[in-house]
Amino acid sequence: MKTSTTKHLLIDIDGTITQTDSTLEQEPGIGSDYFRGILRNLLAKKGKAASREALDQIREKEKPFNGCMFKTAPEMGIDADAYWQAVTQWQEKHLTPYPDAVEMVRTLHAKGFQLYVVSNNSCQGILAKLHRAGLAQKENTPYFKRIFGMDVFGRGFDKGNPVVPASILKMENLPPEDTATVGDDLEQDGRIPAGAGIKKAFIIRRNQTTPFIPGENGITFINDLRLICNLCRSKKRAVFPRLASSPVIPANAGIQKRPVIHLPS
Repeated sequence: MKTSTTKHLLIDIDGTITQTDSTLEQEPGIGSDYFRGILRNLLAKKGKAASREALDQIREKEKPFNGCMFKTAPEMGIDADAYWQAVTQWQEKHLTPYPDAVEMVRTLHAKGFQLYVVSNNSCQGILAKLHRAGLAQKENTPYFKRIFGMDVFGRGFDKGNPVVPASILKMENLPPEDTATVGDDLEQDGRIPAGAGIKKAFIIRRNQTTPFIPGENGITFINDLRLICNLCRSKKRAVFPRLASSPVIPANAGIQKRPVIHLPS
């Protein structure tokens, strides 16, 4: 096995670092976007609007902020600290960090890898979720060099747009051959970044029985994110060589896929 030269990792958050309670009912107009739902509830509680009217007002006010609820809330008379507190309280009940993800981030950071978050959330929404995982404060995170929420790129962008990974490589001057992606969505975290020249992707499948399964186009399916700490060693051979019992599978193979929650804020 060739020695890995990976130095930079672009890491997803929803379904990768954290997971929202899948039993929650998804309301019309909100779906899985709990940031929007929390702001709607705060507006209704303060008597500023009925529930449906509040959603219409939010859609109008959020436009200059590319959908970021944390910037929209003060424009609608909701104190920024009060909104942050409401979000963190909700997350304590309904958002769970994955232990393997938290350990992976801390270990890779300690080893000197440059880490980035790339997510369909807003930048502040990402910080809120990292805060729940113990990886950030309200204003910043010591573990990630930069956070790329979709509000960085503009309204209507998501990770399904090939412009996103290509722009990140250019903005951060990252060599594609030294960069890897980590996530739970084969298309957005694997194939689309590969189209931008990124040579390696780790797709998490926690219900996979084999620790890792090499796939096509540099994609590797793993069942524990802590494996990445060894698979990305830059000066030593990986400690998990390809096993004879681990078949090489095509990237489009019918692997059981866990529902992915994308929460733009």
